[in-house]
Amino acid sequence: STILKYNLALSSPCTIFVVKLMYVAMTRLNLITFASAFQKQEEVAVRQTHAELFAALDASFDVHVYLHGTLDQVPPAEWLTGTTVLFIATGGTEGLVVERYAQLPKPIVLLTDGKANSLAASLELACWIRLQGDSCRIIHGSMEQVVDCLSGLSDSAPSTSLHGGGLMCGQRIGVLGEPSDWLVASG
Repeated sequence: STILKYNLALSSPCTIFVVKLMYVAMTRLNLITFASAFQKQEEVAVRQTHAELFAALDASFDVHVYLHGTLDQVPPAEWLTGTTVLFIATGGTEGLVVERYAQLPKPIVLLTDGKANSLAASLELACWIRLQGDSCRIIHGSMEQVVDCLSGLSDSAPSTSLHGGGLMCGQRIGVLGEPSDWLVASG
């Protein structure tokens, strides 16, 4: 907090008021965004498509969006300052992440809101990342859960976690057909 003193001429010429101003520094959150080639590769389009997520993030963080295709144009020191996560905006992005993997900050944190098959892509990537010997964390859930998880990143050990309310608990999962080429870990 910052303390400011004001000399105000009221009933006494030397009346002093002490005012405490609370300054809340917002954590810088860098989103390295991966979206399918079928989506517009512009920050405005990503923000519109994922408006609910960005409303929650913008209210709690100083959000900086870096599209995966523009990372070479930005000094790494810029997108590595603060908390950096990979926002998997759509499915079909697994190969794009694999191509850039060597330059991405570790441990990997994948953020998904479940739109456009992004959760499936994140699950596949998390498996592939573990096969590389690295740790990974998936952040997915309600907007409140997402903000809480991102806020606590520096306080928690990296691990794979999925916040989805236990939707899959007790369910059976099956496989139909052959793996697609974008299944980088399941092929």
